This record gives sequence, structure tokens and C-alpha cells, in this order.
Amino acid sequence: MIKRVVTLLKEELPHIKTFSTLSPVPGLRKWLESAAEDHEHGTVQEQALLAKDALANDDWQEDGDTRRRLLELCAQYLVREKRGRVPLNAVARFHLGNGARLERINWQGDMSANGIAQSAGILVNYLYDEGSIERNHEVLVNAGEVVHSTPVKRLLPTLPKPQEKTSEEPKQLTEA
Repeated sequence: MIKRVVTLLKEELPHIKTFSTLSPVPGLRKWLESAAEDHEHGTVQEQALLAKDALANDDWQEDGDTRRRLLELCAQYLVREKRGRVPLNAVARFHLGNGARLERINWQGDMSANGIAQSAGILVNYLYDEGSIERNHEVLVNAGEVVHSTPVKRLLPTLPKPQEKTSEEPKQLTEA
């Protein structure tokens, strides 16, 4: 659907080369609260607890550590937190499933009461590059990987990947 819209827009407005959205991140605060409940030292959960506690302060928007932590947690939420093979966040599922790339995470993008309540004021840009739409979609569907930009990637290394949950018993190693 989005690829068709991009093609139609290019026909009508050939001078436009970049197609991007400015999208909300509903559910980020809810995810932070649930992640914070089961915190362990040095984990995403611990960072979520610290962010949750910081958000209770009146001056959280001015604190550099809180800003960094929330941007990192948002990247974690959008890139690594999944429902099956697709992002947990519904807006991310829509855009990434339609072949977008997660391009940028914007601090204080929506400072309305609703924006703060749902996503701590964070907004996200999804980029639709006509030449990559199909490939990005296939990477998500087949490999379960979120295509994202270098600036988003830079937010991820400080947080460990979530542990995969499995009901199988670990396989025993056998000696040869």
C-alpha cells in the first residue's frame, strides 16, 4: 500500500525525493512500567525502572541522563521488543511492515499531555526509500529484524538484547 502511495506521489510531485513520517510511539510508557517491574541489575529492566522513577520528577525533561535513558529505551522498544517476529509497538509494526526504515527518534517531539502520557513526548521518523521498501519488508517478515538507521543503532549497544523465552529444556552437550 505505502509503495503505491510513494509511486503516486512521485508521479504528481516529481521533485520530492524523501518520504518520511513523524509518528507517535503509543505504548512506550506502558512498556516502561511493565519492564520496570522485573528489574535486574544491568538490564533493560533496571534502566526502565530508573526512567520510570525519573519521569515522576517535575524536571525530568531537563535531565540529560533521563533523556539518554529514554531515547535508548525507545530504541530498545522499537527494534528489539517483539511480539513473535514483529515489533511490539503497533505503529512500528505498520510502518516497518510496509517497508519503512526506523530513521530517527525525536526527543520532545510531542509535549502534549497525551504525548507525554503515552511516549514521554517522543516521536519517531520512519523513512520510505522507494528502492528499499520491498527489501525492508522482507527483512522484517523473514528474519524478524527491524531495519534502522545508524543514529538509532548507536542508541542500542548500551542495552542488552532481551532474553528469548523458551519452554524447551536446554540441550545437553555430549562428549564425542
